[in-house]
Amino acid sequence: MAVDKVDYTNFFRLLSNIKADPTIPEDELLIPLKAVLLDIGKERKDAWTSWVKSYVQELSASGISDEERKTAMNSVNPKYILRNYLCQSAIDAAEQGDFEEVRRLLKVMARPYDEQPEMEKYARLPPAWAYRPGVCMLSCSS
Repeated sequence: MAVDKVDYTNFFRLLSNIKADPTIPEDELLIPLKAVLLDIGKERKDAWTSWVKSYVQELSASGISDEERKTAMNSVNPKYILRNYLCQSAIDAAEQGDFEEVRRLLKVMARPYDEQPEMEKYARLPPAWAYRPGVCMLSCSS
């Protein structure tokens, strides 16, 4: 995961979408993870496919239904994460007197494990600018 710079929180949430079906065609195994497996080459894609195949075998052997596993996994892996860039956007708007984004963040983060279709934009991967120092990494020298 580190090699491919996979977003861990989103990865574990999406992992719950993988079915315990060993008959899934190999070229379809990574579809549930496509949102977090970005810009991976053939070698890494092959490695991920191999890993997912093994994972599917484990799921199949577990005897737990897909729905039961998905419910359990989604109860501990949030869909919505309060990330620095989201906070900064809300702060910037609030400094201009617009607190609507703060209200929206409070609303979505009150139920981070629940599906909230109207709040999908808060579940996306951070934009490229959000990885800059000062946004993704902060330090405190207090």
